[in-house]
Formats: sequence, C-alpha cells, structure tokens
Amino acid sequence: MSRPRIGISTTTGHELSGPLPGYPRTNVAVDYPEVVLATGGLPVLLPLFDPAEHPDLVTEQVRDLDALILTGGHDVDPASYGQPTRPVCGDTLPHRDAWDLALVDAALARGIPVLGICRGMQVLNVRFGGTLHQDLPTDRPGDVAHWQSLPPDVTSHPVVLAESGVLREAIGADEVMVTSFHHQGIDTLGRGLVVEATAPDGLVEAFSLDPSHGGWVVGVQWHPEMSHRRDEAGRAVVRALVRVADEVRDCPCCNPED
Repeated sequence: MSRPRIGISTTTGHELSGPLPGYPRTNVAVDYPEVVLATGGLPVLLPLFDPAEHPDLVTEQVRDLDALILTGGHDVDPASYGQPTRPVCGDTLPHRDAWDLALVDAALARGIPVLGICRGMQVLNVRFGGTLHQDLPTDRPGDVAHWQSLPPDVTSHPVVLAESGVLREAIGADEVMVTSFHHQGIDTLGRGLVVEATAPDGLVEAFSLDPSHGGWVVGVQWHPEMSHRRDEAGRAVVRALVRVADEVRDCPCCNPED
C-alpha cells in the first residue's frame, strides 16, 4: 500500500558554497523528510510562494496531500498577531507567514492533519488568535535553556506531558527530554487550543486543537525531527501524524471525487 503524502513547508535561503554561492534556493532541513520517511510517510516538499502573487496556488499545493508539517525558521512577524516589532525580535519573512497561514487554512478546509514544529507551532497559535513572546530571555528570564548549546540531535531539557491528549497517547510517558532551538514562544494561547506539554519554567511546549473546533492539529515547540535518529519520542510525534494521515486518505470528505 502506498505511503501517505506528507507536505513539508519550506523557506528561501542562499547557497553557501558550490558553483553559485549566494544564489537563492528553496530549502528545508533534511531532518524533516528523513523523519517522515522513517515513520512511514512520503515527504512532499512545498516550495514557498508569496500568496499575494499566487492566490490560488496554495489550494493546489494541498489538494493531493494527506497531512501537512509546518517547519521551523524565521521569527513570526509580530504584525500578524497585532503587536509592534520590538528590537529583540529576529528576522522575519512576512510573505512566508502569509503562505504558512494559507497552507493551514487549506489543510483545515480539506480536513487533513497538521503538525507545527517550532516556528510552525507559533504560526498555528497565531492562526487561532494567540500571541507570542518576541524574546523569551527578555520576557521570561529563567533557568531553562530554550536555545540549547548541545548538538541538534541531543535532547537538552524535559517537558511534562498532560495527563491525557494526543501526545500522551502517542509517546506514552509522563515526561520526555527534547531538543530545543527557539527564542520565541507562546504567550496567549489561541482559541480552541489545549495545552499538551509544558517546560519546567511553565512555558507551553505543545498543544492540540480541541476536536470540537476542527480536525487533528498539533503544535510542538521542540524539534522531534532533529532527535528522531536516537530518540523514540521524537519519532512518535511524527508517527502519530502519519498514522492519522493514513486514516484520512479513505475519507470521502477529505478526498472528494473530481
């Protein structure tokens, strides 16, 4: 049986070496397609386009997908959640914010599952009316190193899972160690979102969308794709998405006859 098709959002960058250094590229960390393959899915990379210039393209990109992963990257533009940009905010790509939000809308309209990772979780929170801390060291100074000094495939701090929920069922543990590379985080939680995990300092590290508000939507602030080679909990998060994607493939609401 064919693998479910898992769309993976990308971003734009520049070639650092090779025959054309500095040339613009569409890119994404290799960990994302690798963990999708490792957990039974077929990764489908989605090139970034400005939805203002290509208003109908997002619907086409999502039409044949069985699930969507929103990846990490640039800070989310504070204008998207109604705040002025402070000096502590990092670089933003407003057209990527618009594209990611349009991808979420298209996925929700089709009823396919969505997983947001790091920035992707923050985009989901904004989509549902939430806000972000523009800089955790400034807004919430504490002992938890949300930007770890350890290598990306090494977990660095614990998160405590809620007593019940999507991630508790998928991971099957009270607490897991995670890989963490973010300086922003959830401030006000979006409408319909339920906390699934917290860090020792109280920061929301994961949430899901209440089923009464829509389909399967999960956000994690950590990077399960980075630690998946040595960490079963990392694989479990993505495996849960792939499993639901496999289930919705036969759903006539998600895959209507042309």
